Amino acid sequence: GRSRRARLAAVPPAVLAGGGTGGRRVVLLDDVHTTGATLDACARALRDGGPPPSRIDAVTYTRTLR
Repeated sequence: GRSRRARLAAVPPAVLAGGGTGGRRVVLLDDVHTTGATLDACARALRDGGPPPSRIDAVTYTRTLR
């Protein structure tokens, strides 16, 4: 429910300034886990976008059921 401005304000300054995530532990947060495509795309972007994080974890609030 946050605005784009509020979401950007919550991102650590090192990531926004191009400091990247190299060597850091990163936690991806997704509100709903359906296929995992969003989390996968985010993890790939983190790994391919410069020095990779030391670890990437993913957390979701809910999961869709068939």
